[in-house]
Amino acid sequence: MILVASLLALSALPLVCWVIDASTDARVPRWRVAASLGAAVTFLVVALPPDPVLVTLSFGLAVLGVTLAFVDIAIRRLPDVLVLTAYPPTGAILITAAVASGDPEPLLRAGFAAAVCLMAYGLAASSGALGFGDAKLAGLLGLVLGWVSWAAVLSASLLALLLAVVPAIMARIRRGRGAEFAFGPPMLGGALLALPL
Repeated sequence: MILVASLLALSALPLVCWVIDASTDARVPRWRVAASLGAAVTFLVVALPPDPVLVTLSFGLAVLGVTLAFVDIAIRRLPDVLVLTAYPPTGAILITAAVASGDPEPLLRAGFAAAVCLMAYGLAASSGALGFGDAKLAGLLGLVLGWVSWAAVLSASLLALLLAVVPAIMARIRRGRGAEFAFGPPMLGGALLALPL
């Protein structure tokens, strides 16, 4: 299974690198992207149960997450073209899975979790505490994590805050009070760690 995941990650690598290069002026070393993508996919393969819906969602989230993390670090922005275009296929996967299983409860929970996350992060963004790209990403992560459980949604949010402590301190030391930092990577890391819960 790890070999298959590694091959899938390698097959996605050229696309991920191309999107990062097209979205930023920074030249990110390929080995960093490959290592990040490989680590994310391997972690998910080892930690997740063999549920086809969860594996499909998590692989897509790993590929998108690595891409968004590098872009956000480089330009302090989560482009709509990357975040918003992930909503329709994610929704389609969840709707198909709910219809196939005959159980609408995970789909309803996912939709409600997405709405709650989008509103909560949207309020934070409207006050200037976060960017609106973070709010849009929160909705997407809420959709995926909500399919798993409410515990996964809550855990991801708490883990994101914990993972943001070090970058926030480093940004403040380097650039002073009120310094901005990329919150997308901690959000994505929190989601990655919370998926197996």
